[in-house]
Amino acid sequence: MSHYKANTVVKKLAKSLLFWSLWCSAAMAQSTGSLAGRIEDSTGAVVPEAHLLLLQRGEKVGERTSGPDGSYSFKDISQGLYDLDVEATGFAHYTLTGISIEDTHTEEIIVRLHVASEEQVTVTTQTNGVSLSSEENNNATVLKGSDLDAMADDPDAFQTELQALAGPAAGPDGGQLYIDGYTGGQIPPKSSILEVRVNQNPFSAEYDRIGYGRIDIITKPGAVKFNGHVRASYLNSALNTSNSLASIQPDYQYYSVPVDVAGPIGKKASYFIATQYWQRQNQNFLRAVDPNDTSAAPRVLNQALAAPYSTTTGYSRLDGQVGKHLLQAQWIFFRMRRTGAGTGGLNLPEQGYNSSDIENFFQAKDTMILSPSALNELSLRWVRMRTSQIPGNTKPAVTVQGSFVTGGSTSGYASNHQDNLELHDYMTYTSGSHVMRMGVLGRTYRVADYSNSGSNGNYLFQSLADYHAAQPKPYIYTATVITNPLARLLQFDGALFFQDEWRWKPSLNLSYGLRVEGQNRVHDHLNWAPRLGLAWSPRYKGNSAPKTVIHVAGGIFYNRATPAMQIQTIHNNGYFQRNYIIRNPDFYDPDHPISPDVLAGETASTPFIYTLDSKFRISRNVQAAIGVDRSLGRFGSLNVNYLYTRGVHQYYTNNVNAPAFDPSTYTIIGPTPSTYNYQFQSGGDFRQHQIIVTSNTTYKKLTLHSVYTYNHARANTQGVNYFPSISHLPSLDYGRAAFAPAHQLEAFLTYRAPYRITFTAIATVEAQRPYNITIGNDLTGNNQSNARPTFGVCGAPDVVSTPYGCLDTNPVGKGEKIVPYGLGTSPTSATVHVTLNRVFNFGERAASTEPSPQHNAASKPIPRYTLTMIVGATNILNMVNLAPPNGVLGSPLFGQQLVPASGAFALSSPGNRTVYFTSYFSF
Repeated sequence: MSHYKANTVVKKLAKSLLFWSLWCSAAMAQSTGSLAGRIEDSTGAVVPEAHLLLLQRGEKVGERTSGPDGSYSFKDISQGLYDLDVEATGFAHYTLTGISIEDTHTEEIIVRLHVASEEQVTVTTQTNGVSLSSEENNNATVLKGSDLDAMADDPDAFQTELQALAGPAAGPDGGQLYIDGYTGGQIPPKSSILEVRVNQNPFSAEYDRIGYGRIDIITKPGAVKFNGHVRASYLNSALNTSNSLASIQPDYQYYSVPVDVAGPIGKKASYFIATQYWQRQNQNFLRAVDPNDTSAAPRVLNQALAAPYSTTTGYSRLDGQVGKHLLQAQWIFFRMRRTGAGTGGLNLPEQGYNSSDIENFFQAKDTMILSPSALNELSLRWVRMRTSQIPGNTKPAVTVQGSFVTGGSTSGYASNHQDNLELHDYMTYTSGSHVMRMGVLGRTYRVADYSNSGSNGNYLFQSLADYHAAQPKPYIYTATVITNPLARLLQFDGALFFQDEWRWKPSLNLSYGLRVEGQNRVHDHLNWAPRLGLAWSPRYKGNSAPKTVIHVAGGIFYNRATPAMQIQTIHNNGYFQRNYIIRNPDFYDPDHPISPDVLAGETASTPFIYTLDSKFRISRNVQAAIGVDRSLGRFGSLNVNYLYTRGVHQYYTNNVNAPAFDPSTYTIIGPTPSTYNYQFQSGGDFRQHQIIVTSNTTYKKLTLHSVYTYNHARANTQGVNYFPSISHLPSLDYGRAAFAPAHQLEAFLTYRAPYRITFTAIATVEAQRPYNITIGNDLTGNNQSNARPTFGVCGAPDVVSTPYGCLDTNPVGKGEKIVPYGLGTSPTSATVHVTLNRVFNFGERAASTEPSPQHNAASKPIPRYTLTMIVGATNILNMVNLAPPNGVLGSPLFGQQLVPASGAFALSSPGNRTVYFTSYFSF
C-alpha cells in the first residue's frame, strides 16, 4: 500500500471514529416506553376499527381503535407489565397478558384474531413462555421492528441471514421462501416488510414443503397518516479487510438509497410505495492453475476479478375496505444487471458473461367476513419474468479437471421468458373449540426458453499432463449442433387442503389436516399429504400459562417437478439439438468451434439426449417429530426437538444406458451405447436424523434466540442434477450427505441499551460438512468425471497419501475397495455479524388530547422526525470461511479451498470483514 493510500485510509478511519463519538455523545434520555402493532385475522389480513383496551392490574390505562391498516399505538407508557384486551365485530374476544413495557423501547405486537366462536381467546406473551398452539411453536422466530432493522439492508445478505436463522432444512432441496403467502420471487425492499416468520407451524397442511427451514415474509399495508422513510447505506473497501483468496484486491464500494412513503386515500383506503436501488462493485475470486505453466509445480493464479452488478426494486401496495370486503393489491418490479458473471474459482476471466433479469409481480387479494364464524380469502398472483445472458467469448471451452476452465462459456447465449399465474382461495371457519382452515390453489407456468448452450464445444482433459501434451494424448470433445434453439412449456399444478386446530381440552391441542396435490406432464398425478400434530401440557388446567408442553407431529411433503427439468428434456430431445461426445478426436482447435459436418463424420462420436423416466414419481419426504417445550420462568424457555425424515423418490440424473461396470474389479464390462440417455429419475433415497435445541430468553433489555442443530444424514443423491458414479448401481453412492453439516449453531442477540442505543449480534457456526472425493476421470463409463478412488497400498504407483488414507487414482483391475461418498470433511466455519444503532428524535407533532395513562395529564409531544444511525460489521472477528475443498484427487489443488463460502457464510461484499454505515430518516 502506498504512503498516500495509507494516509487516505487513516483519514477515513479517523472521520468514522469522530462521527461515532459525536453520535453517542449526543444521546438523550427517555423515561417512558410505547406499545404499537397491528390487528389482523388468522390469514394475515388487517382488521380495522378493532377496539383495544390497555390494562394494568385490572385498571384501564389506555383506549384505542385500530386504523384502516389495522395499526394501533399507545405512547408514553411507564415501565411495567400490562394486559391488552381486543374486540372486533365478527371475531372472538382476545386478551393478551403479561406484556412487558420498558423505558426507551417500543414493544411491537401483532394481534391475530380468530373468527367468532363460543370461547374467548386468552394467551400469554411467549417471549419467556410456551404455548399449546401450533402457530406458536417454541422453535419459531418472528422478526419485526428494531430486530428487523438490525438485519442487513442488502437483499442478498438479508436472505442469507434469514436462512441462517431458519437452520438447515431436511433433504437436498433446502428450505422455502414465502412472500405474502406465495412461494418464490424476489425479496421486496426491507422497508416494505412488516415482519418475518421463521419455522412457524411446520406441519400445517396449508404448506406444500417441509416447514423447518421455511421463511414467511409479510409486507406492510398503508397508513392512517402520511409518513415516509429515506434510507441510505454505504460500504467502502478502505474500512474492510482484504480477502485471503486474492494477492492484490482492487478498491470497491457498495451503496443503496431506499425510499418509501405511506398514507391514507380517503377514510377507508391507504397506500404504501417503496423503491430501492443497489450498486455493488462486486468481485469474483480466481484460484486456478496457470494454463501456461508447464512445470512440475505449476503456478497458482490468485486474482480478484471485477463482477459488478446492480439491482432496482419497486414496490407498491393499496389497501381498502368496501363493506365486508378488505381489498389489497400490490405490484413488485425487480431488475438486475450483472457483468463478469461466471468467473472465479477454477473459471478464468474469458469464461465471463453478462446477464440481465427483469421481473414483475402483481398480486390482488379480497378478504371477506362471510358470517360471524367464517372468513374467506381470495387472492391472485401473476408473474412475468424476462432473463437473458450474453457470453464474452464464443471460442470452445477448455477444461482440465480440478485445475482450470478457460476459453468461451459453454452456457452460450440464452434468454428465458416466463408468465406464471397462481390462484388461492382459502377459508377460515370457527365452531366451538375448532378453528378450521381449508383452501384450493392452482398454478400455471408458461415458459419460452432460448439457448445455444454447448454449440461452441468443450475440450475436456483428465490431467494437466494430457493438456500440455495435447494430441495425441487422450481428451474428450463435446459439442452441440442446434436445429431449434427455442423450447416451449405449459405446466400446471394444484392442491386442496383442510386443516383443523382443535383445543380438545385446556391441556390438549390437536392439529390435523390433509393436503392433496397434483401436476401435469408426469404420470404421478395425485399425491396425498396427511399432517398431524398433538400438543399436551401435563396437569395444565388453563388458568395460567403452561410450564411444559409435549409436541408430537408428523406429515408427508412433496417437492414438485420443476419447469427447468422439463425444458431440459425438450431442448435435448435429439431433434431440436444433437449433442456429440467424441473421445480422442483427430482435431484440436481451441480457437474455433468445429463444424457440424466434421462432428457428424467422426466415427468415435456418441450423441446424448435428456429424457424423463416413464416411471417418474414426485419426490416425497416423510417427517416425524417429537419435542418438549419448557418455560424457565424469567430465564426464558427451552425447546428440544427430534426430527426423523425419510426421503423417497428423490431426484437425480442418470446415464441409463451406460455400459455395464463391475465395481469389484473397477472394470467396464459392457459395450459403449450408440446414444447416451441422460434420464431424470426419482430413485433417490435419504434418511436424516436431526436434534434441534432452541432457547428463547428475554430478560430486562436483553433478548436472545439460539438454535443448535445436530444432523446425521445419509443419501444416494445430492439433488436433481447429481449423476450416480456407477449408472447401474446408484446405491453405491449412499453415504454422508453433502447437504447436512453435523453441527450447526445460530444465535440472535439484541440488547437495548440506554439512550436509545440498540446492539444486535447474529452468530453462526457450522462443523463437519461432508464433501466428495473423485479421481477427476470417467473410469466407470457413465460419461461423467465423477469416479471415486479406491483405498490403495501406501507407496504404490498412482497412490496418493491424504488425510483420509492412501487413495488409488488408477484402480482399474486391482480389486480394491471404492471409497464411500462424502469421505472428506470441510473445516469448521463461523461468523459473527453485529450492528449498533442510535435513534434521534426531532421536531414535535401536535400534543395529544388524550390523558396520559400514568399521570392523567397531557401526553408528551410525539416526535415529527426520527433519524436512526446504524453502524454494522459483517464477520466482525475476521474469520476466513471458504467453500468445501477441491475434491479432485488428480489436481494440484486437491484439498485446497478455492472460493468463498456460500449460504450462511457468504460474504456480503468482496471484503472478508465488512464495515458499513446506514442512516434511516423517518417523517
